[in-house]
Amino acid sequence: MAECLTRFFAGTVIALRLSARLLGVTLIPHFIIVAALGLAPMLGMKLYFSPSPAESTFQGFYFVFTFALIFALQWMSRQIVNRFREVRLKEAETVYHAFYLHSARHLDEAAKRDQTVLRETLRECLRNLIIG
Repeated sequence: MAECLTRFFAGTVIALRLSARLLGVTLIPHFIIVAALGLAPMLGMKLYFSPSPAESTFQGFYFVFTFALIFALQWMSRQIVNRFREVRLKEAETVYHAFYLHSARHLDEAAKRDQTVLRETLRECLRNLIIG
């Protein structure tokens, strides 16, 4: 069960991080296009088309939305890793306590057994002394 959870969490974190990186890569062509459209008139280049204000607004919303999505994906992957660490610590603590209780119970049983064996040995010795 623990191995399945580990693989599930690892796969989910890798998928989220890969998605965030791919979204970041898709922004590169848009940065180039926006930079070219903004710099072309300054450099004296003639554009065959001019972006409308609606297109510029859309580009701005696209950047903000994409950055927010990248941030959300990175935040989710960090949260999964942190919760996974907590789960693993709790699991290790549970195993430790279970082992301690198991060992303590066996130590108590062993002590009782040793006392019983010691009593019986003393009784036999006393019988042998009295009878013998």
